[in-house]
Amino acid sequence: MEDCIHLNEEYQMLFCRLCKSAIRPGANIELQFRQVHQLKGKVLKDIKDCDGVMELADPKPSALPAGLDNF
Repeated sequence: MEDCIHLNEEYQMLFCRLCKSAIRPGANIELQFRQVHQLKGKVLKDIKDCDGVMELADPKPSALPAGLDNF
């Protein structure tokens, strides 16, 4: 799973390592990894569970902090 996502705890954002993009919380997590990257099974479940680990920030309305492009 760690090769697919980066969970940045400082900024409370989830990033896709496969396409280098920030992921919006909620249903967008499953859409990103199930439909875009064709993941399934335990890997997809573990990634979806990240939404419950912490309250994820939505990267859409906020500017991404400098340096977060190197995940």
